[in-house]
Amino acid sequence: MEEILNYIQHKELAKALSMMEAYAYSHPAMPVAEPVAAIRNDYELMVNYWRNGYKDPQRQQVYDQLLSRLLAVVMDVRVKERISHSPLLDNLSRRVNNGRKEWTADHIRNKLETYVSDEAMLQLEQEHTRQSKSERLQEEHKQLAEDLFDYVLTCGMWSDSVADAFREILTLPTVDSIDQQLIVSAVTLSAMNAFDPHKFLVLADVYQTSTDEHVRQRALVGWALCIGAEPLAARLFPEVGRETEKMTSTPEWCEEMTELQLQLMYCMNEADDTRKIHDEIMPELLKNNSLRVTRNGIEEVEDDPIEDILNPDSSEKKMEKLEESMQKMLNMQRSGADIYFGGFAQMKRHPFFSQICNWFMPFYPNHPVVSGTWNGAQGKRFLHTLLKTGTFCDSDKYSFMLAYEKVVGMMPQNIIEMLEKGEATIPDAGIEPEEKRRPAFIRRMYLQDLYRFFRLYPSRSLFRNPFSEEPEERRLRLFFSNELCRGAGLGSHFNEVVAFLLKRGHYDEASAVLANYDEELRDYQYYQMCGSVLMHTKQGTVAGGRTAAECFRMALQLKPDSERALQGLARASFMEKDYEGALEAYDRLLLIHEGHRSYLLNKAVCLANLSRFDDAQKILYQLDYEYPDDDHVSRVLAWTLMSNGRLEQAEKIYDRLLGKEVPDTDDYLNDGLRLWIEGQITKAAARFKETKRLRDGAFDAEKEFFVEAADLLKRHGISDVEIRLMVEEIGEG
Repeated sequence: MEEILNYIQHKELAKALSMMEAYAYSHPAMPVAEPVAAIRNDYELMVNYWRNGYKDPQRQQVYDQLLSRLLAVVMDVRVKERISHSPLLDNLSRRVNNGRKEWTADHIRNKLETYVSDEAMLQLEQEHTRQSKSERLQEEHKQLAEDLFDYVLTCGMWSDSVADAFREILTLPTVDSIDQQLIVSAVTLSAMNAFDPHKFLVLADVYQTSTDEHVRQRALVGWALCIGAEPLAARLFPEVGRETEKMTSTPEWCEEMTELQLQLMYCMNEADDTRKIHDEIMPELLKNNSLRVTRNGIEEVEDDPIEDILNPDSSEKKMEKLEESMQKMLNMQRSGADIYFGGFAQMKRHPFFSQICNWFMPFYPNHPVVSGTWNGAQGKRFLHTLLKTGTFCDSDKYSFMLAYEKVVGMMPQNIIEMLEKGEATIPDAGIEPEEKRRPAFIRRMYLQDLYRFFRLYPSRSLFRNPFSEEPEERRLRLFFSNELCRGAGLGSHFNEVVAFLLKRGHYDEASAVLANYDEELRDYQYYQMCGSVLMHTKQGTVAGGRTAAECFRMALQLKPDSERALQGLARASFMEKDYEGALEAYDRLLLIHEGHRSYLLNKAVCLANLSRFDDAQKILYQLDYEYPDDDHVSRVLAWTLMSNGRLEQAEKIYDRLLGKEVPDTDDYLNDGLRLWIEGQITKAAARFKETKRLRDGAFDAEKEFFVEAADLLKRHGISDVEIRLMVEEIGEG
C-alpha cells in the first residue's frame, strides 16, 4: 500500500494501477477487484483516445480523477486492513455489521428521530409509569448510540449518497444534539486514520450550516484535525481544495481556526501544568486544609488549642495560603490550562471508559450509567450545582459522577448535610455562564475530551494521535503548516500563531508554519521570526534556506532602524561565529543607546573572540568600575585576561567568584582552564571533576576541550595529546 501511495503521490497512475491489480489478485477477500477494474477500463479508454491523436482539453482533469478514485480504493483497503489487524476494531465491526442491524440512511434517521419524539411523549405519561418507560427508552437509545458510533468508526469510504444522508442527519433539528455530536466524533476518528474526502466535506458543511454550537465546534475540530491526515488531499481531491478556499475567505472561520490552533498547542502544555499543580499548589492545599483522608473515610482535623495560644494569627495565615493556592490554580484555568487532567487521569479505569464512544459522549444526566446517582445520591443538590456551573469537560463529568457516591460515603455527616443544603461550594474560575456558551469555551472543553482519549485510552495506539510528538502525527494538530491553509484569509493570522509558538518554545512547530508562508506574506515580522527559529533549531527549512543572520538582515532591509532586528543580527552573527558581523551590529546598537551595559559587554566578548584583547579590556575595566557587583562583567573580564595571558589578574577574579556562597559551575570550568594553562595539571583536573559533579555528570570534556575551548588551549601551546590525557584523567575521576 505504501508503494502504491508513493506512485499516486508522484502521479504515476499506470504503475499504481498495476500494483493495485496485483494486490487485488493476491487478496481475493478484499472487495477491490471490481472498482480497480472500472478504473482500468476508464484509463484504457483515455489512453486509446490519446493514441489515436484526439485532442481532449479535459485529459488532465480525467487523469487526476482516476488518481483520486484509485486513492479512495487504497484508503478503503487501509481501513479494512487496519480493522482486520486489530482484534478490538474487528470485533466492533463484526458486532455492528453482523448483528442483524440495518444501517441504511433512512433507518438511522428514523431511529434517531423516533427517540426524540418518544422522549417528548414521555411527558404525557402518568407519573407512576413515566420513570420505568424513560429508563427503558434511555437504555435502548444508549445501545443505539454506541452501535452507531462503532459503525461510523469502522465503515470504509463514503459514497456521495451516504455523505448526503449523514450531512442531513447531522444538521436536522429533529435529531438530538447529543447524537449529532457523537456521530461527528466518530466521523473525525475515522477520517483522521484514513482520509475520506466525503467525510471531510461533511464536517465542513456541518460547521457552516448547523445551528447547534456544540455540533458546529466538534465539526470544526474534526475538520481541522483531518487536514493533515493525507498530504495528497488538496492535489488529488479538487473539491477539498475548493471548499477550503471558500472557507478561508470567511473572517469568522479564520478567527475560529486561529483560536483552535492556539488551543491545540495549549493542550501540549498539560504535563507542565499538571507538574505545577502537583508540586507547587497541591502541597499547600493539603497542608492548610482541615480534612484528613484516612482508610475509613475523610475526617475533620480539629484545631490545636496550644497553636492558637502560641500563634494567634496562624488560622488566618493558613486560610490566606489556602486561598492563594486556590487562586493560582483558578488563574491557570482562566489562561487556558487543563487543571483537571492530572486529578481525573486515574479515574478513567472504570469499565464505562472501555467503550470508545464513551470518551466522546456529551454529558447528560439521563445516561443510564449515571442517572441513578444524579437523581438519588446524597448531596445531589451540590452535585447538580457543581456539574452545571463547573468547568469540567464531558469525560471528567462522567468520571466525577461514577466516583461520587463512593466519595460521599466516606465523608463526615456534617459535610454531607452541607452538601444536601447546597451550602458547600467549590470556587470557580470566574467564568460567567455567557462565556461558557461561547464557541471558544465549547471547543476547549471538547479538546480536553480528545486529549484524555489520546493520552489515557488503553488501545489508543490503534489511532493516529494528534497530540503525539512524532513528526507524522504532529502535522495533524499543526494544521497551519498545511498547504490547504495557505490562503490569504488564514495567512493573515500566521504571524499571530508563530509568535505564540515561539513564546512557548515550540520551535519545530514554528518552523513548520513559517515554511508554509506565501511569498507575499513574508514581511518584517516573518524574517524576524525565521531568524529566531533558526537560532534555536538550525534547520534551513525556512526563508529560502537563509541563515539566521541573513534573516535578520532581510528584516533590517524592511525596517532599517529596527533595534530588535539589530539585536537579532548581533546574536545570530555571534552564534555563527561571525564576530566581525556581530561587532558591527553592536556598534550600531551603541549608536542608539550609548553606554548600554549589555551591548558594551557583548561588544567586549566579540573583541576578545577576535583576539583584540586590549580593546576588550578597556571596555571591561570601565564596566567593572561602574558595576563592581556584576558577576557577568567579572566573568567576561576574567576570561579575557586569561585569554590574553594575564593569568594572575584572572586568578584574583576567579578566587572571588568561587568564594561566593553558590558559585557558578562555569567558574569552576574556566578556573580549571586557567590552572591548566599555568601548568597546574592536578589542580586543573580537580576543577573539571568538580564541574562534572555539579552538573550531575553532564559534562562533555571531549566537546568542551576539542571544540569550545580549542582556540584558547591551542593559543597557549596545549597540544591535542595533552587534551586527550586530560579527557582521560577526568573520565577516571
